Amino acid sequence: MRSCAHWLSIATGVDLWMAGELVRIGHALRELPLIHQAFAAGRLSFDKVRVLTHVVTAVDESLWLELALEASGAQLARICREFRRAVAIEEPERAARQRAEVVRVPQGPRALSSA
Repeated sequence: MRSCAHWLSIATGVDLWMAGELVRIGHALRELPLIHQAFAAGRLSFDKVRVLTHVVTAVDESLWLELALEASGAQLARICREFRRAVAIEEPERAARQRAEVVRVPQGPRALSSA
C-alpha cells in the first residue's frame, strides 16, 4: 500500500481523491472538537464538514460552527470559497499553511500501480 488513502480507496471502493479527502478531514477533526461533536451528533453533513476543514482554525472554530449550523450546504461552500480567496490575498502565510496541510493524493491509473 502506498498510503492510508490508497488502502481506504481499495477497502471502501471510493476513488483515490475522496479517500484522500476522508483522511484529511479525519486529521482536521482531531484539532476541531466542536465541529467533530456536531458532525458525530448529525448536526453537520459531511459536505459541510469538508468545506469547513479548509478554512477553520482552533481559534475561530465556534464562529464557523455557528455559521455552518445556519447556512445551507451551498451557502457555506460559497462563503468558505470566498474566505479562502480573501485569505490568499490578505494572509498569504496562512493560505500557504492551509494548502500544505491538504493531503495530496496522486490521481490516475499510475497511482494504483505497484511500486
